[in-house]
Amino acid sequence: MLELLGTASFPSGDLLLIDFGLLRMWCGDQPPLLGAAIAPPEIVARANAAADFEIVGPDADAVAARLDLAVVKGRYAFDLPDGHPVVDAVERAGLDATVRQVPRMPHYQRVLRLLDDLPGGVEVPFHGGWGVAVRGVPAGPLRVLGERMDPDGPDHGKWQSVWVECAEGTPVESVECGYVLVDEARLLFADAAALNSWRNDDPNDGLFDVAFWGRDANVVADRIAPAPDTADSEFTWTDLTLDELQVRYGELESLRAEGLRFAIDLRPHDDHFRVLGQMRSSSTESGSIDVGGARMTGWFTSWGDGAFPVYRDVAADGTVLRVRVQLGAPEIIRAAAASGTAVVR
Repeated sequence: MLELLGTASFPSGDLLLIDFGLLRMWCGDQPPLLGAAIAPPEIVARANAAADFEIVGPDADAVAARLDLAVVKGRYAFDLPDGHPVVDAVERAGLDATVRQVPRMPHYQRVLRLLDDLPGGVEVPFHGGWGVAVRGVPAGPLRVLGERMDPDGPDHGKWQSVWVECAEGTPVESVECGYVLVDEARLLFADAAALNSWRNDDPNDGLFDVAFWGRDANVVADRIAPAPDTADSEFTWTDLTLDELQVRYGELESLRAEGLRFAIDLRPHDDHFRVLGQMRSSSTESGSIDVGGARMTGWFTSWGDGAFPVYRDVAADGTVLRVRVQLGAPEIIRAAAASGTAVVR
């Protein structure tokens, strides 16, 4: 049975499927630099010192197509240290092509450059993660639909596949676009250009929530006033101003220093928070919001993390009917486990 997860629109015509928990690392149309709060200083420094490269020359496309290197997407290789083996690999190909370093390319610009060469679908890397982009999607709004696993099987209730419905018709072919990386158990269908307006860690209303849970959470809740709300073993203060957040967080850190063990999660009322709020209360674990003039729909994968194949389902006349992520077909899980390509855990 098909279920409606939400709607999505694509004014630019460029779809991006991405784990939106990783959008804190997505720079959009800004320089591709990690913020200091994202990772330990040595990791941030190494990431921000990386370089981008392009394969150029009469045989550039042919060389790029034959290279068996995960870091090469189209004619480009991003976020690499100097002297990466991609240079040697191109030289060994024996064709008329070389590698040149290019200025660091913003993530949205990568979408455009890669889709110029591979409009049917391409993986777009960013700081160790990657999404999948597809060009030529109707503006919409379009339905985001999903189908669950066999209700009589061991994985009943989990998503088998989720897709954007681009047109009506019967698919005669499914063309692989790449694998989308999931590291925080969630995905988002978004217009690539509209994501330049995504607000991450920047609350739309200036407010925050803070939650905590864990072994000593009950003890912590008894020692701080006002009492937090409780739900599913999680304690939460909602709609805090920045000053109130700093007070609550300071109190929690003081109790941690005493040796109490619990986890803390700061939740600014940003776009990520807006989607998650709907997902947590929806029977489909999905939510839709407007960002940058486009409608976006996100949902929990139901399988956790992994790398999942994305397809264009095409009609006999070449019309793209669906852009689909295959999340839980048993045969894909078995193939992934055997190959190590797309591990679902």
